[in-house]
Amino acid sequence: MKFSNKGALREYTWGMLSRILGLLFRSSRIQSLFLSYLARASALAHFRSAVPIVKIGFVLSLIAQILIGRRAALKIPVLSKAIIGTDSLIAMHNASTTNYINQVSRNRNEECAFKNENFHWDEIIVGSGPGGSVAAYYSVQSGRRTLVIEAGNYQRKNISHHSSEQLMESFAYGGQEVILSQDIIPFAQGRVVGGGSEVNSGLYHRLPLHIKNQWIKDLEISSEDWESEEFFVEDMLSIKKQSQVSLGLYDKSPLVLAAQTQNWHCEVIPRWRTYSGDGMIHHGMESTFINQAKAKGLIILPNHSVTNIFPHTNTVSIKIVGTNCSHHIKSKTLTLSAGTIETPKLLLKSNIIKANQIRMNFHAMSRLVAEYDYEVNNLHDIDPHQAWPSDYSVKFGAAVGTRELLAATLKSLQISENLELQNLGVYYASTVPSGKSGFLGSPARFTPYFMLNKLSKMQIRTNVKTLHRGLVASGAKRVFGDLENPPISTVHIFGSLPLIGSSIVNRRGFVLATNGRVRVCDASLLPTAPIVNPQGPVTHLSGVLSKETYS
Repeated sequence: MKFSNKGALREYTWGMLSRILGLLFRSSRIQSLFLSYLARASALAHFRSAVPIVKIGFVLSLIAQILIGRRAALKIPVLSKAIIGTDSLIAMHNASTTNYINQVSRNRNEECAFKNENFHWDEIIVGSGPGGSVAAYYSVQSGRRTLVIEAGNYQRKNISHHSSEQLMESFAYGGQEVILSQDIIPFAQGRVVGGGSEVNSGLYHRLPLHIKNQWIKDLEISSEDWESEEFFVEDMLSIKKQSQVSLGLYDKSPLVLAAQTQNWHCEVIPRWRTYSGDGMIHHGMESTFINQAKAKGLIILPNHSVTNIFPHTNTVSIKIVGTNCSHHIKSKTLTLSAGTIETPKLLLKSNIIKANQIRMNFHAMSRLVAEYDYEVNNLHDIDPHQAWPSDYSVKFGAAVGTRELLAATLKSLQISENLELQNLGVYYASTVPSGKSGFLGSPARFTPYFMLNKLSKMQIRTNVKTLHRGLVASGAKRVFGDLENPPISTVHIFGSLPLIGSSIVNRRGFVLATNGRVRVCDASLLPTAPIVNPQGPVTHLSGVLSKETYS
């Protein structure tokens, strides 16, 4: 078989992997792992949506279990990691109570509604997450004809937060991406109109004061401008703390008890959600910044991806593709807000930057499961308490504990006991790591890596042990997890194109090699680790930079 180019060969290869997965799922040994046909069908679709390196791991783990059996395969170190990851995903789908939906088929046969290929835009924004939404808002406020291109779709209003269904529909690659390190570090990115703001737990932080002061100084931003943006964002997103009534059983959070015994600071973190007797309303970027911008003329183009950027002297043109279409469009300027991974990937694919110029950072999160004699988990919302020592060297918090994600977490920790789920809390220690980082692979499909140095590995281990002591002191009768070699995951990646020390962008986010035609406005720009959930700092930084750019 001949292929016209390397891209066609790659697509054929990944397509073959998907077909192999389908064949493996017909094995009686693999079918026996699932509780129902719907769980098996849902998991197969989810497996197929993973990034290639994860998909390869799934295939190898399934083949090994079929050929040599599970026990023998688990004794092989490389395979054991893949098998545990596969088990976690299977457990999640077995625990799911929602109907199977193959998100890959959504909109496949719809005609493209985009009719403005020859229209000359003032501003095109790639990505509609916190950075892109804020940029879009300020762009239309200044009178610019603005288009936002989003690779994902609008999120369905009746979808359950933190469900396997939401993972499959609203996350890039079904939430199945990895950072290569001394171990495999899973991470996830939103791919939906509104970006990560639509799929996370809505926990909102301002930057810790010592970090904010340093950013303001290094970036030569006035404290008045930054604080003005903080207040504006908090008003737009209806930021507030939950009342004692809406906290329910989380009013007696184990994190509060742990903090009291360990001399940590602990508080209820404000959210961009409002709670009432009828439930909660999630105030993500789509219902706030994007909707207000649409009222002033913003155009949103979902289900389309940008594949190439072509900067010119006075304009910039891009190629975009949808499911059944492709277009070339022009703009005076372009803002990249596709995220920490996708933004540099697009610049690399367009030959604007080189791979050795890119680095990245993340919050390393290691989890423990604590069992109590009373209910600590309502199985549908997160405990919004967080705690940290006075020097902010580590943050402790609660991870999402829905029935599906809790099942996956228990499998990942190889806990097979039949436990009372509402008595289980999943808690994490979040550490800012140090080490060598970058990206491997071709521009089309590259993978981040982060090699932790000895100090970081020691610090992560120390922080997990500190969390363990706090949970035991809070009354946990058992705590599950590896204290010596704790597994790491993350939901906070950032800093691939940092405003300080980057050879790619200037201190206002403009890409140096593009004649001022292309800028970056997302978590890629964060100069240092924010320590807290990055969405607040990203919106504040994006607002300050966008107001200055569009003034």
